[in-house]
Amino acid sequence: MGLYKLDAMSNYSKKLKDPRWQKKRLEIMNRDDFTCQHCFDETKPLNVHHMTYSNVEPWEYTNNNLITICDDCHKLAHSKDERVALTIFLKLWFVLFLNNKIEEDKNE
Repeated sequence: MGLYKLDAMSNYSKKLKDPRWQKKRLEIMNRDDFTCQHCFDETKPLNVHHMTYSNVEPWEYTNNNLITICDDCHKLAHSKDERVALTIFLKLWFVLFLNNKIEEDKNE
C-alpha cells in the first residue's frame, strides 16, 4: 500500500471521529432501528455504510445515501468478489428505496 493511500486512510479515520459524523452516524442508526439492514441482526457491531462515495465530508452525505449494516455485511459489501458486493449493493439500495417510500407515505 502506497504512502499516499495510508495518509488518506488516516485522514479519513480522523474524520470519522468528528462530532458531526458521530451525530450523523447516530441519526442513521436510529432511523434503521439499530439493526443491520442486510441481515437484520440486532446484536452485531454496526457500521454506517456509504452507498456511493463523492468528494464531500462524511457528514455531508444525504441520509438516503447512508445505511446501517453489521460488521459481517460491511465486509461483504466491500468484497473483492464483485458478484457478492453487487448483490449486497442492490439489496441495500432496495431497502433504502422502500424506507424512503414509507417515509414519503407517512408525510402525505
